[in-house]
Amino acid sequence: MDTLVQDRIVLDPAILAGKPVIRGTRLSVEFVIGLLADGWTEQEIFGNYPGISADDIRACLAYARDMLKGLSFVQLKRRSASMTRTLPKDDVHKRPETHGIVSDM
Repeated sequence: MDTLVQDRIVLDPAILAGKPVIRGTRLSVEFVIGLLADGWTEQEIFGNYPGISADDIRACLAYARDMLKGLSFVQLKRRSASMTRTLPKDDVHKRPETHGIVSDM
C-alpha cells in the first residue's frame, strides 16, 4: 500500500468493528466510496463532512483499488433450469443448507 493510504486509513477493532476508516473519524472507506458511487462531488462531501480532505478521499479510492488488485475473477456459466430441481417441502426441512434447491451436477 502506498504512503497516502498508510497515513490516512486505519483499521481499529474499537472503531466500526474494525472496518477501514479515515484516521481521526468514524467515516469508513466503504461509506466514502458509496458517496462517490452515488454521484456526490468532492465539494458536497467536504460540505457535509468538513473534517476530511481531498487526500482522504484519494486514500479511500487507493485503498479500494489495492483491495481489488489481489482478487481474481472467474466468469461462471449460467445453469439452465433443467440442471436444478426443487425438493419437496419435507426434504427441505431435512436438509436446510440446500434452501430448497439441489443441483443434479
